Amino acid sequence: MIPHPPVPQSRVPQGHDRANLVTASVLVRQFGVWQERAAHAPVYILHRGRPRLAMLSVEILEALLAPAARDADPQGGASEIIDSVPSPLLLVDDQARITAINGAARALLGARPGNGTTLTALAGTSAGPLASAIQRASSGSLGETAEIASPRDSARTLALTMTPVHDGLLVAITDATLNDDIRTIQAERHAEVEARQAAGRSASARISLRGYVEVPDESLMALTGLAAETLATARFVSLFDVATRVSVGSAMERVIDGSGATGLSATLLVNRGDPLSVRVGLAPIRRGAASIEGVSAAIAHAGDDFRDG
Repeated sequence: MIPHPPVPQSRVPQGHDRANLVTASVLVRQFGVWQERAAHAPVYILHRGRPRLAMLSVEILEALLAPAARDADPQGGASEIIDSVPSPLLLVDDQARITAINGAARALLGARPGNGTTLTALAGTSAGPLASAIQRASSGSLGETAEIASPRDSARTLALTMTPVHDGLLVAITDATLNDDIRTIQAERHAEVEARQAAGRSASARISLRGYVEVPDESLMALTGLAAETLATARFVSLFDVATRVSVGSAMERVIDGSGATGLSATLLVNRGDPLSVRVGLAPIRRGAASIEGVSAAIAHAGDDFRDG
């Protein structure tokens, strides 16, 4: 192998090792030699006596780029991870600055990372208690929770639960007002069922998409004279006489197909009793904007609060 002529010391740019400088013509003639050298250290290719290009291994390149990647995403890829989670999550650094936030949290807070926004800046009048909770969580306390008014709707309260992670905190956000709303609805529903049972004139049930009674309440048992075990395996239409069974089934199909709530007259069969003239109300059960997952049915004595749909 013909050794390459060394670059004269007078032409070596300041800060470079002469052993790692090569002209383009020499590089072409002895590429194998310089390729091996580039595997261990960058090789600088001269143009008119000055380094213009560099040849280096992938490993060295990745090592050189790693600090820039860490600066771009100080959480080391956490942005992509939390963004794949449907629940509202964000990360803050040791100064409570938001460094990563997923779409669900952005929808609640209206905040984005990267501009120095701190979590306490979003808390308004709750900044003091939140700062104290952040300090306790940063000191290693698990499950620290603080409540703040929603930056987007001051009538709603958000609960922030903080967990220590590397160089910061993972913050999970829940709509505390929504939880209160759910408890209120559940309490109202329970009271409604108790009132219906006390009146003895109406009943309700949840019906599956296949037409079976899924969740009969005690009022339906009282109205039909059937045990819970019997109702739980019964088709809803089988609770009515043959003359009105088809009408009830057709109304259920329309509700399931998306036609909305409807009401109709029917005759309810009563175990060991005379049939009852009733009004039947049917409404679709939806979870948010999702597809219909069942039917809610209400039955009342004829003359009570339903109208034909």
